[in-house]
Amino acid sequence: MPLRIDALENRDRDWSAYSGDVLSVSDDPRLQAIVQQLAAELDVPMATVTLVLQRVGLFRAHFGLSGDLDRLRGMDRDVTFCQFVVRDGERFEVKDAAVDDRVPKTLVETFGVRSYVGFPVKVGPTVVGSLCGADVKPRTFTPAQAARIEELAGRVSERLTELASHRDRVPASAVASAMQPALAELRNVLSPLVSGVSVARIAAEELKLVLRAQGALPEWASHAGEAANDLGDVLGDMSEAADRVRPILHAVQRMVGEATRATTADETVRLAVEIAQHHLRHVGGAKVGEAPADTLRAPVGVAVSIVAALLSTLGLSLQSAGLRSGVSVRAERTGAVVTVHVSTALPPAQVQRCVDEVAGHFPDHDPALSASGSAVAVVFQLA
Repeated sequence: MPLRIDALENRDRDWSAYSGDVLSVSDDPRLQAIVQQLAAELDVPMATVTLVLQRVGLFRAHFGLSGDLDRLRGMDRDVTFCQFVVRDGERFEVKDAAVDDRVPKTLVETFGVRSYVGFPVKVGPTVVGSLCGADVKPRTFTPAQAARIEELAGRVSERLTELASHRDRVPASAVASAMQPALAELRNVLSPLVSGVSVARIAAEELKLVLRAQGALPEWASHAGEAANDLGDVLGDMSEAADRVRPILHAVQRMVGEATRATTADETVRLAVEIAQHHLRHVGGAKVGEAPADTLRAPVGVAVSIVAALLSTLGLSLQSAGLRSGVSVRAERTGAVVTVHVSTALPPAQVQRCVDEVAGHFPDHDPALSASGSAVAVVFQLA
């Protein structure tokens, strides 16, 4: 029996429903009260409001969870039962998961879940997840219990639709919880890849030495030698790529891990440059000057997102223009503000277009962007 089943693979979905505060990592008292009420009325040890995303089932509210489930507030989508609620848009019930071939078995083997009932929850007309209860013993839920959870699911949908209209939070915090499992997985994959590439490169070099030692090589060995040379080149490229990806991954994880925490000007510049490296390294990179260690009013999610988006946009424009002069970044404090200055060789009109594009993504936040000739200033208020 499979441990994982992806019931939503390749299915088109309306992601615009996950807007505003729907994905906020902050506890919502009204949603928390509903899951507690569900657990009490159905006499189940676990109850959640689970939002089903691209790769993750995010616990927007939960009761009775412990260990990793409580700490991470989510799990891989393809081990959840809630994915079937979203797929079908209707009630989904499991009487004994251990013998039910419809569902993956990870929850059974890892957390002892045996029975489950879930009803769809919506933002407007769009099904975004499930209100569900789960038990560690096989059981059947009565029609009266099913009717009650359906009623509570309606209340969850009303609250989620309200939260979708809220737009005053940090954009990065909306996806932080969902991104964390993916970032952790990338890091776990990257670490053995780096060490494995080193071992493989040594093996490739040894193979070439053995082939050279054969003297007059037969035709097949000659081809094998060419292949070994190619293999060494590819492995070298992989090692360099892994070295480039690693600091970028760490910078992104630092930004989204606690998107609402305070940050400093020097951290903002450092993380933003790392994240934007993909678009800067082909055009001359970034020359980074000093930045003060003053704490900014804008949280790390907003501050780094704005500067990184600006650097990436300028990098793409430099690439389009065929310029390899890179960018210069420095920051200075004047009174109650810190200004991050970014200079390029782009013409002023192009710089202004870049500023307008980035500003359009952050209409509701304090940092102000302005262009002056070929330079951009991002002004942050101090905390």
